[in-house]
Amino acid sequence: MRTIVYVDGFNLYKAALSKSPYKWLNLHSLFQNYVIPNAQPGSAVICIKYFTARVKGKLCRNRESPDRQHRYMMALKHYLGNKIEIIEGKHSPLSFTGRMLEPRECQYHGNWVTVEKMEEKQTDVNIALNMYRDSARNACDHLVLVSNDSDLAPAISLIKQDFPALVCGIVMPSNQRLSRSLSESADWIRAGLREEELARSQLPNVIEYRTGAKNKLKRLCKPDAWYDTTTS
Repeated sequence: MRTIVYVDGFNLYKAALSKSPYKWLNLHSLFQNYVIPNAQPGSAVICIKYFTARVKGKLCRNRESPDRQHRYMMALKHYLGNKIEIIEGKHSPLSFTGRMLEPRECQYHGNWVTVEKMEEKQTDVNIALNMYRDSARNACDHLVLVSNDSDLAPAISLIKQDFPALVCGIVMPSNQRLSRSLSESADWIRAGLREEELARSQLPNVIEYRTGAKNKLKRLCKPDAWYDTTTS
């Protein structure tokens, strides 16, 4: 079956990769060789659609995070070629005021504080629209959503209602927190990614490619910090 895999990049990273040495992940190898054959034999992954947003250095705990993310995205593009499509949303700083629960008392505005956080925009919408459009265009026989975000449940439900012959699978990156609403409409569900699967699905540590009018040879290297299991 022609299979398209829709990867919620941030959800995958936080749930399965952030505290592992397997961030330099070959997404096509992982799903084609390990995850999908166990769930739906005979499937051929024709495309990985990877949805993410560029992180902003000023809002990261580690200022090297934007460079590492950029390097990984470039590695995916140059190594996987037309097997992958990267669809970007954006990160926006969001400030809001809320009631402080711990500690109970706060010297600023009583127990109310202003908090800034980084919020990912457009990713959910991009995933839902791409899944539905590909279904309507008969671009695949089998779609696989890699996410544990329950906001995507209505999209899966509508796709199954409108295209009942289409097989829909769900891969939840972590087995610690499972979305019941996502699983209700799916044909199959996989909870968690095994460490040995991630370990066997790594990109080469150095990826060479040529670019420009002079066909200059360039290299992309796995970030040194990503050999460390505790570095984001």
